[in-house]
Amino acid sequence: MINSGDAQARDNLERVLDCLDMDKCETFQDCITWARLRFEDYFVNRVKQLTFTFPEDATTSNEALFWSAPKRSILRAETFGIPIPDWVKSPKKLADAINNMMVPEFEPTTGVKIVTDEKASSTLVASINNAGVINELVRKLENCHNNLPAGFKMNPVQF
Repeated sequence: MINSGDAQARDNLERVLDCLDMDKCETFQDCITWARLRFEDYFVNRVKQLTFTFPEDATTSNEALFWSAPKRSILRAETFGIPIPDWVKSPKKLADAINNMMVPEFEPTTGVKIVTDEKASSTLVASINNAGVINELVRKLENCHNNLPAGFKMNPVQF
């Protein structure tokens, strides 16, 4: 592992070291504390950090409010070269446009298996035929390309 020099080996070593050093548990209460603090980090502190880093009045490089409702729509429109209408700046008109769309009801998909065992998950990933998956993706992209208008160009958007 030392000589492999790959990112996964490094990541694994860092995780083992953290587990045995910084996050070492000696009692079940330590395990409960560790789990609770992970939850706090992922679902509380990271959200608080995001809102601290980008307060309510934060703006993007285009001077638009960072937390503006249509931001994701605007980025998507820019990517596809779609003109952004002036009415987007009106919260009422934007709310009307959102309210006029249909959101399908949730329907559970039967037969879905959610992996809860990391060992099983890593075995599953290792068994995937990457070449076959890549070939299928290329085939699907070629089909998409054939259905695009002549001269179509996507614009990557940096944010």
